[in-house]
Amino acid sequence: MRGFLAVFALTLLSSVVLTSVADACGHGRRENAAHPKGAHGRPPFVIGDSTLEYAVPMLAHLGIEADALVCRQFGAGVSMLAARRHAGTLPRMAILALGANGPIQDSQIRAAMRIMGPNRTLGLVTPPKEYASQAAMRRAARRFPDRVLLVDWVAYSAGGGWFDGDGLHPTVNGARAFTRLVRRSIAPYAFPPVRALHLPRRAARERRCGAMRRHGHWTRVYIVRGANRVRCTRARQLVRGPLLRPAPGWRNYDWRSAPGSAWARVIARRDRSVVIATVPGRWRPARPKSSSATAARQSFTIHTKDGFITRIGGFRVSAGTLAAAISAFGAPTTTHLGRYGVCRVQWRNLRLTGEFVNYGGGGTACEPAYGGMQEATMRGRAFRTTRGIRVGARSSQVPLRHSNATFTDGSWWIASVYLPYGDGSDVGTIRAIVRDGRVRALGLYIGAGGE
Repeated sequence: MRGFLAVFALTLLSSVVLTSVADACGHGRRENAAHPKGAHGRPPFVIGDSTLEYAVPMLAHLGIEADALVCRQFGAGVSMLAARRHAGTLPRMAILALGANGPIQDSQIRAAMRIMGPNRTLGLVTPPKEYASQAAMRRAARRFPDRVLLVDWVAYSAGGGWFDGDGLHPTVNGARAFTRLVRRSIAPYAFPPVRALHLPRRAARERRCGAMRRHGHWTRVYIVRGANRVRCTRARQLVRGPLLRPAPGWRNYDWRSAPGSAWARVIARRDRSVVIATVPGRWRPARPKSSSATAARQSFTIHTKDGFITRIGGFRVSAGTLAAAISAFGAPTTTHLGRYGVCRVQWRNLRLTGEFVNYGGGGTACEPAYGGMQEATMRGRAFRTTRGIRVGARSSQVPLRHSNATFTDGSWWIASVYLPYGDGSDVGTIRAIVRDGRVRALGLYIGAGGE
């Protein structure tokens, strides 16, 4: 009889425990990020399980969006990243604090990296007591040092006494330590010190160290500060190093989200006496842009191939980003993010207005690395076609110099293409807009932002 009662009591206790665990699964906490001084673009996003719950409000206070859910698996976190990308709200930095509810496979990390893409950073937080998950995260960070950031919570928390009795869930003090570690780990890439370093918006008189290919892409290297303290050989060596693993005594910063800046990556000595920066693309001689008169004397020829615009002076459509436009035309006078995510950028000294869009997710179209030039209107005489048509020319000269030009809706279509999107239609890629017998503006369809 006593044995029966003992078995019955044990069965009842087990059912109660299982029921309480089942009820706990699905309970979570989520908070949006505050916007601290110095933040740019969408805030970083941390996805976690029950081990993250105490840290959620602390992370949000520091400008990091956080979402914790009891029993969340790593695959569920990957699905959340995919949903964010589909909605166009995936930030440049996302951190997965998962793996405590089962081992992580290498294929799951690769799936998360595919969703993030090559221009974003995936952070991985090592979970205590899950050795297989820790090993998979460390392998990914070693193999992809430019894309995977390892936040080693296991090493940082060792001996800290920051856990409950299970050795897995942090106490409140442990959550504070966790928050400090995450913020410190992602700060150079999510919160670059734009005001503290006070860099110029674009390369002007900085020392040029040439161009180099890195991961299949050209990048130009400049010594922005301390040119007498470092050689170009050393600067290029530092640029070749991985973004997420700075050399001893140096700090790497992801500068792509800094508003109005052409820099992509910044490398600074710890005392900030030396600063090295990169710009996407090959090197080209810098044009002086000290005054509106100097800028107006420049000439930008519009080149096409099969009707599509390929180049406007030094601006190559194959790159097509706002960063490339800043490098070619100089710092813009104004940038304004309007309806439907369209960024309107003006260069008043050139009388150039460009519309930039971003249909691929990531940052906004006003962020130099993400916005692609879709259309442009040119009212300045600095821009000309390959046959010499520019603003101010007689409208009668257009068909004489461009024999294939057709007059449509008050403008000469100098070049056009057929776009199969929607119902399909012809689009004028170069339009000479005329009034009172003169060309008053050149309207361009560039399409670097996608369709």
